[in-house]
Order: sequence, then C-alpha cells, then structure tokens
Amino acid sequence: MRISVFVHGLQVHLAGYYDLDFDNCLTPTEFASAMGRSVEKVFPISYDVSAYFDEPAEKWRGQIFERAPNPLTEDELIDLVVGHTE
Repeated sequence: MRISVFVHGLQVHLAGYYDLDFDNCLTPTEFASAMGRSVEKVFPISYDVSAYFDEPAEKWRGQIFERAPNPLTEDELIDLVVGHTE
C-alpha cells in the first residue's frame, strides 16, 4: 500500500521500507516534516477503505507505522518484487 497526500498543492508519497521507487518517495521523517508535523503526531496512520469493497471489512482496515512491526525478510522482499520462484 502506498500513502500519498497533497501538501500545499504538491502530492507527496510515503516510502515503504519495501519500495524500490524510493527516489520518488519520502521517508517517514520527511513525510511528517512536509506536513509541518512531528513523526509522533503523524504515525501511526489508521485507515479504513472497507466502504469501497464488498469483501470482509477487516481486510481493508489497518494502520501504517513509522517502522514496520514485522518487516519482510530479504527472501520475501525478492519474492514480492520478482514473483514466487518455487
């Protein structure tokens, strides 16, 4: 999931630790700074987009933390990028 917001008319993107497109995204600190807030005031970000899907609501609700609580392993990241190889 990618989070983007508009700040002073410019769209800014929060980089996930798994993002390969990191050059076009902001770190959590930069993301918070772009909004004129501290990291502690911005994170965690709660979301609920369940109204847009017919599937179970729990699947579409969650939180985005400054740092992933359970980051993927290097092998899992590679599988995510290139697809499952087994």
